[in-house]
Amino acid sequence: MKRSGGFTLAELMLVLALLGIVAGATMTVLARQQQFYRSAGQLSEVRAQLRQAIGAIPADLRAVSPSGDDFYGLSDKAVEFRAATGSAIICQIASATQFLIPPLQLANGNTLTAWSTAPVAGDSFFVYDDSTNIGPDDDTWKALSVSSITPLTGATGCPIASGFVQAADTARASYRITVPASRALPPTVLTGAPIRFFRRAHYELYQATDGRWYLGWFDCLAGRSPACSALQPLAGPYRPYSSAAPESSGLLFSYYDSTGAALTASTANGPKVARVRISMRGQAQQIDVSGMPRGTYNDSLVMDVGVRNRR
Repeated sequence: MKRSGGFTLAELMLVLALLGIVAGATMTVLARQQQFYRSAGQLSEVRAQLRQAIGAIPADLRAVSPSGDDFYGLSDKAVEFRAATGSAIICQIASATQFLIPPLQLANGNTLTAWSTAPVAGDSFFVYDDSTNIGPDDDTWKALSVSSITPLTGATGCPIASGFVQAADTARASYRITVPASRALPPTVLTGAPIRFFRRAHYELYQATDGRWYLGWFDCLAGRSPACSALQPLAGPYRPYSSAAPESSGLLFSYYDSTGAALTASTANGPKVARVRISMRGQAQQIDVSGMPRGTYNDSLVMDVGVRNRR
């Protein structure tokens, strides 16, 4: 009788065993690749969060004037200060309580008004008061507040005669700012005087409801209820705060005077601050990347910010 072709039971068992070995090896490789990409993603996320925090705070801090009492609060994990939000010049003074500023964009490409946050009622600003004497001895910046701000176009906007706008700018919105009668413009403030808008800002390392630590931010606005907004996360998570070892915290503010000497992190030292060091520390869990020890991974980023207006 002629025997039909096929595999024996032993051959089938061998093939299945080999397929199992190949499949197991493939799954092991795939699992390791997945772990690698997960770990690499965590490393990238930690570094991105560090860069995000370092990018957020210095821009606000650089414009601080310590001698002008711009620091409201200093600690090793929080800083509160007067943050500049914009600037402009006065193109017309209508009365002691009203003046105009130019549009945000001018037809000739110049910029005389700019802000990162549009001013609203309750915001504050400084206006340059040239005073009466010749020379800078009596010149000061006067702090005032905004009662209302209204966009105006056409003949009600900045006048062409002021020299700050052209006919092509009349279709663009100028802004009329009204201030309280109790704190009116000094009579010695002139057309063309620069103004600087500001708002109280607060940055802090805080623990959220998920138990992790984040860089948080809030601002304060007079007339708002409540005046200060709720603390909201900007970046993170970071390493926890440690009062016993602040140098290991996820965020550490250090303060220095003009000679480079370290200052105690207290509000009383605000007028002496010439430089602020921001130290950020992030941590990723369960790192498994070839060439690195398995476990947690810590990274840090440090930036020194020299405040511009120290005098």
